[in-house]
Amino acid sequence: MVLKDLREKEYIVVTASDAVSMSLGVTPAYFVCRHRLNNNIWGFNLRTRCKRYISQGTKLIFYISGKRNFGNTFIAEAEVADFSYPFPRRDLSRYMDENKWYCDNPSYKIELENIRWFNKPVNIYDMKEKMEYFLSKKKIRNWGFYIQGGAFRISHNDYEIIREYSV
Repeated sequence: MVLKDLREKEYIVVTASDAVSMSLGVTPAYFVCRHRLNNNIWGFNLRTRCKRYISQGTKLIFYISGKRNFGNTFIAEAEVADFSYPFPRRDLSRYMDENKWYCDNPSYKIELENIRWFNKPVNIYDMKEKMEYFLSKKKIRNWGFYIQGGAFRISHNDYEIIREYSV
């Protein structure tokens, strides 16, 4: 008898938001995301949804919120190399550009690998009628509510749809 890994791969959309500082102004979510992906790191706060689904090998899609640079688009994908708690202070400069913007220190550290920037950012408005995640929601006109919270789970099929539109 051959034993199979019973745990399915998880697929998570991670949301990047603008970094706001009273002294430094607003840094668009795209630049926040780019800094973190270029440093192969992400972070979750204590209350971020979907933490329990994150482990080595989890597939992530990165979504840029808002209306600034690449707002409302999926822009990249990666795999989780490691997930740990607590987030070490020595890695904060990898997580945020302290000379340009600040944010809350995350509680959980996600090391990333196999990062791929999409050739073509995928607009969420084009996807909400195609993705099971949105079609399963009763009030599709209020879809924005369903993507709050820093992260949300999607199906393998939704993951592949986003990837298909990214080339």
